[in-house]
Amino acid sequence: MHVEHIHRRETFFHNDFLEAYYFSDRLNHLRTYTPSISEVKQAIQAKSNFSYARRKILVTDLCSQYQNARIDLPENSLVLQNIKSLELENTFTITTGQQIHVGLGPMYVLYKIMDVLAIASECQKMYPTYNFIPVFWMATEDHDLQEIQSVNIYNQSFTWDTTQTGAVGRMKTAGISELFDELKAKMNLSEAQLRFIESSQSAYSQSVNLSSAFRTLLHAYFSDNGLVIIDADSENLKKEFIPVLKDELRGLNYESLLNSAQALEKEGFQRQLVIRECNLFKLSQDKREKHQVMNDEDDILHQYVIENAINLSPNAALRPLYQEWILPNIVYVGGSSEVNYWTQLKGLFDNYDMPVPVLHLRTSNIIISEHVLHENGDIDARDFFQSDQAFISVVNKEQNKLFQTIRENFDDLKNRLYTHQNLIEKNAKGFNLDAKVSKMIEKLDEMNELTEKQLVSQSLMNPILNKLLKTKKKYFNSAEVQERTEDVITYVHIFENNIPQLKPHFGLTKFQEIGIIKT
Repeated sequence: MHVEHIHRRETFFHNDFLEAYYFSDRLNHLRTYTPSISEVKQAIQAKSNFSYARRKILVTDLCSQYQNARIDLPENSLVLQNIKSLELENTFTITTGQQIHVGLGPMYVLYKIMDVLAIASECQKMYPTYNFIPVFWMATEDHDLQEIQSVNIYNQSFTWDTTQTGAVGRMKTAGISELFDELKAKMNLSEAQLRFIESSQSAYSQSVNLSSAFRTLLHAYFSDNGLVIIDADSENLKKEFIPVLKDELRGLNYESLLNSAQALEKEGFQRQLVIRECNLFKLSQDKREKHQVMNDEDDILHQYVIENAINLSPNAALRPLYQEWILPNIVYVGGSSEVNYWTQLKGLFDNYDMPVPVLHLRTSNIIISEHVLHENGDIDARDFFQSDQAFISVVNKEQNKLFQTIRENFDDLKNRLYTHQNLIEKNAKGFNLDAKVSKMIEKLDEMNELTEKQLVSQSLMNPILNKLLKTKKKYFNSAEVQERTEDVITYVHIFENNIPQLKPHFGLTKFQEIGIIKT
């Protein structure tokens, strides 16, 4: 196995928002730290006031969560050592999170985990007097069943059929083992994939709910790396959050959230979060309903929160603050859309004099076999990220010359048209050809686009080029990105025994690099 790195800017994983956030100061007013490894020390200092009482509650609750999931943590286990370490004032967390997909979900879930493992190790080397614990936050209170109920492998989807509703972490696991039976019967699987199915069926058949099952399966693959898994759907943890829960029920954070969202829009970027007057849901056995603002007297409101804390669920706008409230966290690893919505939260965090953590954009990768790349000759992996037309030009030099000639002719046609327009309008005072010329330019653009499509289509008749384009479509497809369309089971062999070798290719030191994992 070999990993090649390509800068994100040279790929389709980059966009205008990421350019502004990571390579300019345009969004400085919407974050606490610049996204740099050098900012970690400041984040540590800002979080150093995290109370011992809150640490103690966190450790006690985590131990109970693992016990309730019937996961044994021996005294010498790294996970237990990490959990106990959270009581110490010099211990901080590196966190990522995700919905609890059946079978662990898309490949990017593992990439998030690899990033927190790598960042924890990097920080430990840089600041050896502190402890850094990798944490995975299970989004168990999410209600989007459709988002998590399918397992995708080799472009085939296997879906868990259930009529349950409400918070997914509280759902029973009946029927999931049968999903894996179907997958096993219909697909030609490797030994590593069969082991994954065996682990999955064991986890889902022995667990009381989806939260415990996901924890059990994830623990099976990452316990040796000390990954601590947290379910924040906990009464003890939510009671720590009571001051904010009361504020939300009063609608006191709405204006600050709205101001940050509008500040982001003012910079030309679309907001990711819907801002509500009250950013809480009310959970019941099978429902997750939007909570409304309450106008009761303070003592009545306080009693209501005390009695209902376990069923008051922060929505996407409030969840990050809840995370930072109960964890001594300094770095959060998230995807592009997550980084976007964290920028909408600066006002909310300011309300409680809390820093927004260092936001690390998760690493993205493409997994491809060396054999496939070797078959495609000496093509640079960077070229596969280009458009089909540009790619053909790189591969086929003669075709490239033709494209260049067509472009030059096309530009010459437009220039001649504009020259003709200027000549006429100069000599015929008051006569304007703008509308006519605009229509002609539009037709020329249309003709040029059709011409290029036809040339690309004819190029497909070249068997060598056709094969290259199929490889490009399968592995380097911006419309169907591999890490989102293929689940963990597809490439589980990559991570089953190679975490130590892969970890150096993730983390803060690999900032903005896309990995081509060649197997």
